[in-house]
Amino acid sequence: MKNTLPEKLEKILELYHQLPEKIQNSIKSHQQIQGEYNFQEWNVYLLLLMQINGYKKDILKVQLKKPQEPRKPVNPISEGIATAIIIVIVLAFLSWFAKFSFVQSLPLALIAGIITFFVKNKEYYKEKSIYAEHLKNYNDEAQKYEKISILKEKLLFIPNLDFVEQFVMPLLYTLKDDIEEDSKLNLFLNFQKHKLSTQKTGIKDNYKHPRLISLQTDFWTYNLFELKARFYKKIKISIRLTDTYRQRDITKRGASGKIKRSSKHKMLKKTLIQTVMNQETFEALKAGKSSPNIPKYLKMKSKNEGEKKTILLTHTDIASSNSLIDTDYMPDYKIVLQDLAFLMTAQ
Repeated sequence: MKNTLPEKLEKILELYHQLPEKIQNSIKSHQQIQGEYNFQEWNVYLLLLMQINGYKKDILKVQLKKPQEPRKPVNPISEGIATAIIIVIVLAFLSWFAKFSFVQSLPLALIAGIITFFVKNKEYYKEKSIYAEHLKNYNDEAQKYEKISILKEKLLFIPNLDFVEQFVMPLLYTLKDDIEEDSKLNLFLNFQKHKLSTQKTGIKDNYKHPRLISLQTDFWTYNLFELKARFYKKIKISIRLTDTYRQRDITKRGASGKIKRSSKHKMLKKTLIQTVMNQETFEALKAGKSSPNIPKYLKMKSKNEGEKKTILLTHTDIASSNSLIDTDYMPDYKIVLQDLAFLMTAQ
């Protein structure tokens, strides 16, 4: 049996309170999740978030309308008096034009009022009964609407969690067989909107064009996702997704002397994967594997520190953008897995 709308709202709150207090506070205060738990624990918490997101999307599909209060039937006495008064006003106006006696015509107003009373009185009790039934339904609907509105107000802090279902869970399930059993996973998820004033930093460039008046470059950095885990054979892995938006405002004087202003925009979407392993593990992975050619969009760096080998892979996508918009960017976990596989075979 399908849950009703109030039941779904109650269910969301119930599921939310099953999350650890640290995750609850992080979502409510910062629209983020950060924590260190093993795979089984993360699996439980992320599944709860997916259920919450499913109920929330079902709720958003429903368009609620505030119920309208039924119109109360008018008392026949009031209608009779109102009719008599209107006729008195009309007779007064006509007597001034037609020169007939206003006082003698007043009984007409009284008779019209009495007739109106008896006509309306016949329908009044029937309308009153219908009104009572409609009022009862209205009160029930109004209470339901009020309850749903209060519950929805309580849920405004819950962000769009599609990112968990479409990226985080598939990535973790693919990597779970490689993750060391019972080891802790440090996971960071960001559900904030991209455009945040606190992320903006202004930089004045030193570039000097002969006709350049000013050049201002602003950057917004948005950290979307980070995973730190330990694989079998003591391989430490870190996967981080970051967006960087650049806006460059240029003011210069044209050849004619006219001042021109222009803006240039660029969005960089970066995936950074880092592995740390001992030299013995590195040589074992490398044995029997040929190093493929590195694509242009990938950059790899490696360094040795004692017995440790660190390899860093950076995958950069350039996206055209006219402005920094509040977009729900959804990365492809398959590309991240391809980059990780490339890193493990290219060195």
